[in-house]
Amino acid sequence: MDRLSLSQNLRAWIVRHPRWSNAIVLGAGMSLVLAFAPFGWWPLSFLAPAALFFIWLESTQRQVFWRGYLFGLGFFGIGVSWVYNSIHEFGHAPAALAALITSSFILFLSLYPALTGFLSHRYFPTSIGIRLVLTFPLLWTGMEWLRSWVLTGFPWLLLGQAQIDTPLAGIIPVFGILGATWLSTLIAG
Repeated sequence: MDRLSLSQNLRAWIVRHPRWSNAIVLGAGMSLVLAFAPFGWWPLSFLAPAALFFIWLESTQRQVFWRGYLFGLGFFGIGVSWVYNSIHEFGHAPAALAALITSSFILFLSLYPALTGFLSHRYFPTSIGIRLVLTFPLLWTGMEWLRSWVLTGFPWLLLGQAQIDTPLAGIIPVFGILGATWLSTLIAG
């Protein structure tokens, strides 16, 4: 089986199995946390977004938003779980309140990958190649930039931060973390 027919078969499978596709993007989001310290499994910084991008290609506008949101729930649900400890242990908030604040924070942060998918599907319905190497990387980087300053910002878990101890580390002093984010998503595409 050649590469083109494999891609077509995978894309057809995504359309036929929407629940499995949702589970895959949730798992991809969860696995992306492993690309960051202390684990440092940096190839996941390319593979996890690549899985999301590939599934987005065969998704409807509603599915793109939902799948981006699921990716965000997996990623931020595991990646910012430390916020609960900060609020409960150091802020001395009751456990229920700390859980509510942390859950609300995760639900809010998950909107960023969801909006990335929505905007790319809604306003940039171009060819697959352009979406993979131009639209997805630029929108992902733009959303990370927004996330880093909107409502005082949350500059943790930016995809470029996973590249600090990798072969791509040399780009960070020149183009910054967002430049590394863009390059990571370009490679993923």
